[in-house]
Order: sequence, then structure tokens, then C-alpha cells
Amino acid sequence: MNATEWRETVRALGCVVCRRFGHTGTPVAAHHVATGSGKRSPWALVPLCYEHHQGGAGLHGMGSKAFCRLYRPPGDEEMGLLIWTLEDIAKSL
Repeated sequence: MNATEWRETVRALGCVVCRRFGHTGTPVAAHHVATGSGKRSPWALVPLCYEHHQGGAGLHGMGSKAFCRLYRPPGDEEMGLLIWTLEDIAKSL
């Protein structure tokens, strides 16, 4: 599987936050997860709908710390969204 195929696999899951609340079918963008301002890996992706990505209740809209306090991903940090994504992929296999 190449990076483009991986991105499409991740996007096909639907929003990783919406799924935690029982909502499915929302269109998503693939958000690159990273710490700091370093280079982003094409493999560290999480699917987020517009509202949870860039909207008022989103990662970029609220900022990472407030977003993680509200939605409580594992470790209460952005990398926890990657854990949720990998768990969802494992369940779909």
C-alpha cells in the first residue's frame, strides 16, 4: 500500500471524533498528526469532518489543547486521535 492508498483508507473511515459519538457518514479531510512544527508523515493521518478539523469545535478552530480537553483522546493529546484511527481500522479488518 502506498501513501495515497493509505490516505484513502483513513478517509473512508469517516470522522474519528464523530464515530465516538455514534455519528457516521460525514465527509472528512485527512489531518496530519505531528508534534511541534516538524515534518508531517504521510502515514500519521486521522480523518476529521470539517467541524472537528477546522470548525468552531475543531482541532484548528479551538487549538490542540482545548480540543483534547473536550474530546479526551487517549493520552489527552493529538496523537491519541491516531490511536483511535488505528483502532477503527483494526475493527474494520
